[in-house]
Amino acid sequence: MKPQEEINHRGALISIMAGTFMAALDTSIVNIAVPELMSYFHAPLPTIKLIVSVYMIGLVMIMPLSSWLKDHLGLYHLYFYGLIVFLIGTLLCSISGNFNLLVVARGIQAIGGGVITPTTMAIIASIYGPKDRARILGLWGLGVVIGPALGPTIGGVLTQHFGWRSIFLLNVPLGIIGLLLAKKYLSPLDHNHIRNASRFDFKGLSIFIASVICFFSFLNQLSSFSNFVSIKSLLLLIMAITALVAFIKVENAQEHPMVNLSLFSNIGFRACILVTFFRSMALYGGMLLLPILLTVVMGYSETKAGMYLFPGTAFVAVFMPLSGKLAHSIGPRTVSQLGLLLLAASMFYFSRIEHTTAPWEIILSMSLRGIALGLLVTPITLALMNSVTTKEVTMASSINSLAQQLGGALGVTLFALLQQGLNLSAKNQGTVTLEAMEYSLKGTFVIASGIVLLALFAGKNITKHLSHDN
Repeated sequence: MKPQEEINHRGALISIMAGTFMAALDTSIVNIAVPELMSYFHAPLPTIKLIVSVYMIGLVMIMPLSSWLKDHLGLYHLYFYGLIVFLIGTLLCSISGNFNLLVVARGIQAIGGGVITPTTMAIIASIYGPKDRARILGLWGLGVVIGPALGPTIGGVLTQHFGWRSIFLLNVPLGIIGLLLAKKYLSPLDHNHIRNASRFDFKGLSIFIASVICFFSFLNQLSSFSNFVSIKSLLLLIMAITALVAFIKVENAQEHPMVNLSLFSNIGFRACILVTFFRSMALYGGMLLLPILLTVVMGYSETKAGMYLFPGTAFVAVFMPLSGKLAHSIGPRTVSQLGLLLLAASMFYFSRIEHTTAPWEIILSMSLRGIALGLLVTPITLALMNSVTTKEVTMASSINSLAQQLGGALGVTLFALLQQGLNLSAKNQGTVTLEAMEYSLKGTFVIASGIVLLALFAGKNITKHLSHDN
């Protein structure tokens, strides 16, 4: 890589923020269109959730390869190619004529998006020293969090006025801009890149993919609680666990493993991963249900629902840069725990919302959620990066992203099942359809609040203060 002074630091930051925002936007922009997709494809929520979860599947399958690909391609080329694949998937999504093609296109999107976040974190680690990371991560994190937070607002307007295909077409100009910025500002990163000669861990990857496919197939089988104890579901779960155990054994025996499992011996790193996992369960599952709460129970249009979600995004933008400074001064653990407490409170607040709730209360709950996210993401990312060496950042980020997507996929499936089960239970007791839906959503948000509290407990071992000897 060229000396740091030859790289335009501001331009590099803008470049990776653009790509991160685009990839992160697609984790939530589809959620607001879930009711329309259910109508368009004549499918129930547990089926439509596959459009959301398949994006996570693709991310999970490609992320372990990020470190190996980075060594062979270099940071710039890996990031650039990731953007191209993401754009191809986006175009395919926008022209999909049936449900199956849309699912496949979302998977292609995820393959490109899966390398973006780990690569951008590695770029930050290679350009900026530990003392500057709190400030930089606070700015970069705007793309990570504002993308998903802004997704429902943008998606609501586009879906209502231009149809669900427009939410994918939006990323085409964003992707082109991202490619141009990367070409201009990030190409110096690979000028002196030396190709790593480590062998490709084909055996480890094959077992990992088998485990992921079995796990997500198990989740996909859970269209109702009755399927949980079916022979097929239990068999898939056993196969997923068996493959995971085999993967751990294979990786521990490798000289150059695809996934460096020894990182889990680091208690601070392990705490960050657990927080990410439980937080993602609550957030991704909650984002699946929020559009249903606002459009079905409250009766709002997609545009109006999206606008009510917008204030939360504004608070994310305000508190994200602030959280980096706070984490630097008082430590990431204190700031992240405050964020988790506020997130749990916002989830519980959602469980109090009903069809007669005043609009200002919805805005208040979304604002509380925005403040929580603004305080939460940067400290966790900063603690994660400072718990490993610079060379391990790509691997650590990949594992963290894996935890995020696995937790999110589990949350989407779990919450869809809970909502469906509670809704059916209420209907069986004679409750009318709207009230049954309201009851089911309330109960599910209460559980989401409890899951966030699990993240709070898991985060007690996050480093109190930052060490700059990285």
